[in-house]
Amino acid sequence: PKSVESVLFAKPFHLDYFSVGLIANGQRLVSAFESRLGMADNGGYKGGGERVNLDASIANATLSGYAALGQRISAHADARSETLLDLHRTLFYTTIGVIVLVALFIFRPMSNAILRKTRELIDTRNSMAFIAVHDGLTGLHNRTFLTDHFDTLIKGAQRRRERLAAVHLDLDRFKQINDTLGHAAGDYVLVVTAQRMRDSCRASDLCVRLGSDEFVMILNGAGGTEDINMVARRVLTQINEPIVYRGTTILPGASAGVAVYPIDADNAQDLLVHADLALHAAKKQGGGSLSFFSEALRHELDYRKRLEHDIRIAIAQKAFQVYFQPQVSLSNGTIGGIEALVRWEHAERGMIAPGEFIPIAEKCGLMPAIGRIVIAKAIGEAAEWNRAGIAFGRLAVNVSGSELREADFDAFLFGALEKAGLPPQKLSLEIVESVILDD
Repeated sequence: PKSVESVLFAKPFHLDYFSVGLIANGQRLVSAFESRLGMADNGGYKGGGERVNLDASIANATLSGYAALGQRISAHADARSETLLDLHRTLFYTTIGVIVLVALFIFRPMSNAILRKTRELIDTRNSMAFIAVHDGLTGLHNRTFLTDHFDTLIKGAQRRRERLAAVHLDLDRFKQINDTLGHAAGDYVLVVTAQRMRDSCRASDLCVRLGSDEFVMILNGAGGTEDINMVARRVLTQINEPIVYRGTTILPGASAGVAVYPIDADNAQDLLVHADLALHAAKKQGGGSLSFFSEALRHELDYRKRLEHDIRIAIAQKAFQVYFQPQVSLSNGTIGGIEALVRWEHAERGMIAPGEFIPIAEKCGLMPAIGRIVIAKAIGEAAEWNRAGIAFGRLAVNVSGSELREADFDAFLFGALEKAGLPPQKLSLEIVESVILDD
């Protein structure tokens, strides 16, 4: 059968007709039994007995029809189920396709963007980490890296029972190169110097730019004094080679000071200080030379430390004295002015020459404090002379560059003049030569 309707109403089953006939025949049979048993309320069955008998052919036809109906309903259900399965498959594959399209056109660009940004962040972090411990111009390690790792290097040398040498290098004519050829030439010299340092040292050695034209080489497993001397001189020879910059030949010149662990110092800070002292000793020899730290330099360092301590005490006590040197005219012998000179009489060492304590005061940043003591005392003395009617011309006071760079120097100067009562035209400032050279 092709449909349920064909089973119910068409040949060969006519299920509707046979079902109705079978039901009617069954009802007659029940009525006949009720009549015979006297159970009927309405008089019982009135038809003939031949109509009461069940027709086997009708029953068989009805059963065949119901079997065919069941098959048709089952086939129809299977067809609907297959349709639903096809629909589900279509929806499933469509969903997968939509997910794939979303992944391709939305999530993939997003994931690529996230991946790209992640890589950029990683590169930025690595760049920042590199910049933090490297010099931006030369690519060498910087002072921060040296400070963080020098103690580790010393501990490694101590563990291996090896010597470690700190070679402090400085270009002798770097300022002259900057002033005459420009800062671009100076930067080029620094880059070439750094490359020559890298080329002349071993892979285990550390090259550092401290700043400006100062460099440090840390020689691991340095060996004996002769080995250190040989390596340091080889580096100096390389650095002192002429450099050609835009057709101009530059002779940078470099000096070096060497301090050795554990002979000269047993910690990083002292080792660098001693190498710096040895460098200054090399520069005193005329530049382009090499000097090792020695006991004489150690005594000099101790003396400088004591002198710096005494200078600080003298500043607190305002113990510096002012001596006045007249400026006499050769034409008529009159005094045209007086120059104020600083002097320091130490309680134990006696009179200390200015050339001995002034360089240390300048290096320690104490010169502005000393200068203010001298200026205040000199202005006070000159004001008394002026009120007494003593002709002294002008008071000349030497002023260093560090004093002029003080933000409140002008306020201090005019305040001292006003407090002492000295007319400003009675004072002249003499700029020391180092200020002009520094500029």
